[in-house]
Amino acid sequence: MAKDAELTTLRNLHEKLAELRQHEQEILDEMGRLLNGELGIGAILRRLEEHYSMLWSVRYSQPYVWAFAKDRPHLKRLIKSLGVEQLELRMGSYLKNPDPFYVKAKHSFAVFVASINTHAVAESSRQRDEPCQHEPRCPGTWQHYRLLEAEASGDEALIATCRKYNTVQA
Repeated sequence: MAKDAELTTLRNLHEKLAELRQHEQEILDEMGRLLNGELGIGAILRRLEEHYSMLWSVRYSQPYVWAFAKDRPHLKRLIKSLGVEQLELRMGSYLKNPDPFYVKAKHSFAVFVASINTHAVAESSRQRDEPCQHEPRCPGTWQHYRLLEAEASGDEALIATCRKYNTVQA
């Protein structure tokens, strides 16, 4: 009996140490990204949250309210498995989907996470070679497409907000 208890304790300690090592590696990876001048996970999360919120507000004419404690862990997991660009594409596909199930759920982020594979989009479907014609030029691809989507909505306040954001980012 004592050996079984010791083995259980040892397994639990091993599991905890493995979790700590994984967390330690995530911290080292984050430090490496920051040292190389890349965006940290906080900035990436904000970028994706802003992208989703902007697309959602174009559709529903009001800001999206995040449940950060529930949504951010899902967002981090999706970033790891899909990458930022693919995730942005899937967000756009989801929020354009007229399926009554998604409309009834008001295209919630929780439903997006649960149906993530349904919204797969080929990278080539987002015309990456299209040059930016905006003045001033958009500072990046996702800002450019955010402004294009705002212009397509016809919402002048949203267009002005996107242009202001792009000017600050440039």
